[in-house]
This record gives sequence, structure tokens and C-alpha cells, in this order.
Amino acid sequence: MMFSKVDELLDSGEELQRSVNPSAFDTKYVRSILAAVVLFLGVSALLAANTIFSLGLSNLMLVLLYILPAAFLLKSSLERRLVMYHFTDREIIEEEGFFNKDFNSIPYERIQDVVLDEEIEERIFDVGDLHIRTAGTDNSEQVLNGLRDPESYKVVVGRRSSSTAGTTGKSSSGKSGDSNPVDAQALEEELERVENQLERLDKRSNMQALSSSEKQRWYKLEGQKELIERLKKQEEKVTDSGIDL
Repeated sequence: MMFSKVDELLDSGEELQRSVNPSAFDTKYVRSILAAVVLFLGVSALLAANTIFSLGLSNLMLVLLYILPAAFLLKSSLERRLVMYHFTDREIIEEEGFFNKDFNSIPYERIQDVVLDEEIEERIFDVGDLHIRTAGTDNSEQVLNGLRDPESYKVVVGRRSSSTAGTTGKSSSGKSGDSNPVDAQALEEELERVENQLERLDKRSNMQALSSSEKQRWYKLEGQKELIERLKKQEEKVTDSGIDL
């Protein structure tokens, strides 16, 4: 987490519990390694043939071809290191990039389904991908690639999404489907949380241009802020009129 900036996105009181990179045994990175090995063997065979059979090729040029497999390995390693999944007590945050960071947040309360996908070669190393389906029409499915011991992540994410859904789906009487009075204190706390995130993005935009994911997050937060303020006004009108919801 030397170059991670996830701390800038955490809400007050939100706890970061674990951060992981995709495993080197994820299919995507294994294939890159295999391609590098094949290139290395091919260049070595060509160099040997040129030496033995005098093919007339420049040995220096052939030696320089070893840059190709090295480049494959370096590219694979960098791609893996520049992706990080952060698991907090409230959400999952995907962080990608080095200088210009892209963030994608998946709150547990929006998660509807978690599907584990393991290819044959990944099962050997206990590696798999989590497909997370969320509520809403935008970005309805997110994929966490190359998780080590993916079954444990599936269980934890599924349990947390179920517990948050159960909490938000109950009324004060403990029955789902009943109409709830609007909790003014909860609205104040949620508005403060949203405004804090917007403030952090404001400060970040003053220092550098926001990434596409940060801009998308900004627009969502602005929408949330507007909705909360409307709910507050509705609650104030109801309170003033003496109507009990």
C-alpha cells in the first residue's frame, strides 16, 4: 500500500480491514508469463541455430530480442501491482493506476449477488474471480480478479451484504415493508458523510485533474446530497404540520 490513496476516500469512522492485489496465479497473468517463457525459448533456439548452422543473423540482434520476454514479464507484474482491492467494514473499493488513480466503490448494501468463477488452472492454486452484481442500472456487475482463497471472500461479502440489506429493510417495529418515519439524525449523519467526501474531491481537484471514476463518484455524491436535502425538507414540513408518517 506504499502508493495507495484509498485513505482519501474513507468516511469518518470507516475501517479498512484488508487490501490485496490480484494473485500472480490469476489466468490473465499466468498467460503473460507463459508467453514470456515461449518467447525466451524461441529466441534461445534461434540464437543456438544461428551459432551452429551459421544462419548469418546478427548475434547482437538476437540477444537484444531477449528484451521481449523481459518486457512481457515486467508488463504483467506492473499490471498486477497497480490493481488493489480494499475491503472495509462498509464497502469494497477497487483502486487502479499509479499517479492518476481510478477508484470504484461497491457499498455492501447495494450488493445483490456474489458469484465465484474459477478456471481449471486457477483451482490448482486456489485462485478465483468474484462477480459482484449490484442494484441499479449503472455498472451492474463488478469483477474482482485473481483473489487468493476466493471462497472465503465470497462468504464474507455475501454475509455483509445480507446483514446490511436486512438492517435497511426493517422498520422500527422490526417488520419489512412497514412505512418508516424519516430519521432526522440519520439524514444529518448521511449528509455529513456525503459532504465530507465531496470536500475531499474538491481538494483533490484543486491539486490535479480528477480521473473518470472520481468524476463519476462526484456526480453520484451530488445526486445523493440533493436527495438527502429533499428528504430533510420533506421531514421538516411533516414535523411542522404535525403529521405522523
